[in-house]
Parts: sequence; structure tokens; C-alpha cells
Amino acid sequence: MKKVTRKQAERLAKNYPDALEVRDAATILKNHPKSVQRIILRGELPVILMGGKYIIAKEDLIEWMIE
Repeated sequence: MKKVTRKQAERLAKNYPDALEVRDAATILKNHPKSVQRIILRGELPVILMGGKYIIAKEDLIEWMIE
């Protein structure tokens, strides 16, 4: 995925809650949920496993987008 500025990343994620599911992150990134899962499994994006679902902090996603 093409990296963006912090301002662009915050604008893309502004209408989402602070705790994101994979499908939310995929929508923000304009990617398929499987692509987001691969990013998570490679250890590039920190997550919490809750109830069998990956939960991503919006701030962590924004940081990943700008790095």
C-alpha cells in the first residue's frame, strides 16, 4: 500500500471507532480483508485477539499507514 501523510491517514479513518475490526481496516486501506490479515500475521500491525477476532487500534493503523 502507498504510504500517506498523517493528515491523510487521519482523514481516511475519522469516521471509524477507535477499535477497528479487520473489515474496517480493509475499508480504510481500500484493500481486501485477507490482505489486512496478512499484514497482521507478518507482525507489521499490532492487534489484540478478542473473541476470536483481531481488534486494531485506530492509532496503530494510522501509524502503519504513515511509516
